[in-house]
Amino acid sequence: MYPYNIKKTELSASETKTFSQNQTLLDMLTDAIEDEISDFGKYISLSEIISNKDDAEIIKSVAYDEYKHRRLFEEIYKSLTGVTPNITEESDNSQIENIFEEFTESFFDELEAVELYREIMSAFENTDIRDMIFEIITDEQSHADILNYMIAKYRK
Repeated sequence: MYPYNIKKTELSASETKTFSQNQTLLDMLTDAIEDEISDFGKYISLSEIISNKDDAEIIKSVAYDEYKHRRLFEEIYKSLTGVTPNITEESDNSQIENIFEEFTESFFDELEAVELYREIMSAFENTDIRDMIFEIITDEQSHADILNYMIAKYRK
C-alpha cells in the first residue's frame, strides 16, 4: 500500500541507547497513535456537519490521512516491539457546536503533532522509518494549510 517495507528491516528497540529512552519513544509512539485515532474521528464528524460538499470531502480526505498515519505508527511500533500496540479506541460523542472554533483548535493540534513527530523521527537512524515519519509530517503540515483556509472561509 505504501512504498515502505520496514518488515524486511531487522529493527529492535536496542537501536536506542537505554531502556528509559526506549520507553519514552514507545510512549511517544502510543501518544501519536492515540492522537491519530482521535483526529480521524474528529474529522469524520466535522465532514458530516459541513454543508458545503467540497469542503466536507476535503475534510474527509484529511480524516483518511489520519487513519493512514495511525497505521504507519502502528507498523513502526510493531517493528520495535514485535507486538501490536494495545490501544483502546474511545469514541468521542461530543457534539461539534462551532465549526470555526473546531477548525482553529485543529489547526494548532496539527502544528503540535508536527513537533512531536519531528522528535520521534529524530530517534531513528533507519531511513525507511524516517521516510515514513517524514511523509506523516508533510501530511500534517498540509492539513494545517487546509485548516488555515477553512478558518478564513468560516470566520464570521
